[in-house]
Amino acid sequence: MKTTTDRLVEEATERDNELPASHIQAILERWTCNRKGCRNHAKHCFVDSINGGGKHLPIDSDDVRNWNIDIPSGKATIEIPSDRVRASMLSKSERHQPQSEKMKTRPQQEPTIIINNHTHLNSPRRSYRSVQHGNSEENVGSSPHRMSMKSSPVPSDSDPDADIDSYINWHIEKTPKHEDLLNAAKMKLLAEGMTLKTLRKLSNQDYKSIDIPIGIGMRLSDEVKVYKKGRD
Repeated sequence: MKTTTDRLVEEATERDNELPASHIQAILERWTCNRKGCRNHAKHCFVDSINGGGKHLPIDSDDVRNWNIDIPSGKATIEIPSDRVRASMLSKSERHQPQSEKMKTRPQQEPTIIINNHTHLNSPRRSYRSVQHGNSEENVGSSPHRMSMKSSPVPSDSDPDADIDSYINWHIEKTPKHEDLLNAAKMKLLAEGMTLKTLRKLSNQDYKSIDIPIGIGMRLSDEVKVYKKGRD
């Protein structure tokens, strides 16, 4: 005759037999990461050779638990996780991807600027607008704290650098005592790729940003029309 203890042992044994086999240890042993270059090296990664081209997807405790649950139903094997587990690993992998690796997947081409037949590479923080000069095009660069002008076509086939040079010389003839200030301003305007058309649109802040005295700058902007009328 069975005792109460015997019945309890039998019931416990039956419950244990009904529990699904655990594949957690087998999954962890199979997917221990051996790639030294992986940031998850010596831990556990699923190597997605089918959908991810060999991409390493780190496995955490939730992933391995759900992976184990999906094996008895046939949704997964030790070699291949279920779709929901793979999607979870992929999502977490992308969320924790280093910024440097994210930038590799989104390459950006730096814009170029051409001034006086010289090509320069510029940082993405600068913006560029094109100014037409007859049949040629000039790119004028600006930053948030610098040129606030808008570009527009210049109906002229003349050399914009020569125009600036002649315009500054015209001012020097009018006020010889400001020759040094005007010549210094000319060099800075040429370095910025200015034209007579863009010169008229410069603000006091623009002149300040390129270290041209406000008084000189106001004269240069205000008298372009007078200069051009006298030249026509």
